[in-house]
Amino acid sequence: MEFEPIMSLLIQLPLIGIFIWYNERRDTRQAERDLNRDATLQQERKDRDEEWRQYLKEQREQNNAALGRLADEIKTIAEKVAQLHGVLSAHDAASRERTLIANNK
Repeated sequence: MEFEPIMSLLIQLPLIGIFIWYNERRDTRQAERDLNRDATLQQERKDRDEEWRQYLKEQREQNNAALGRLADEIKTIAEKVAQLHGVLSAHDAASRERTLIANNK
């Protein structure tokens, strides 16, 4: 009778040991999978961020180049407008002078 609880305990101890070993092994594997997943996600994020930075750099360079071309075009247009202003002013002055001459006759 006294050996019955001890025998039951001796049978249960290896089962408990196997259970603990299995859970520890499973937790270790899960931790490794989590670390690998986190490292992969971190690398993907890093790659994505680098691609995004490169895209933004190219976009900025293209925008700056386009603004430079626009500035050149605006400068050319302003010069042409100034020339046209001179021509129109000369034309207006000549028209006024002809009008005055025609009115005086």
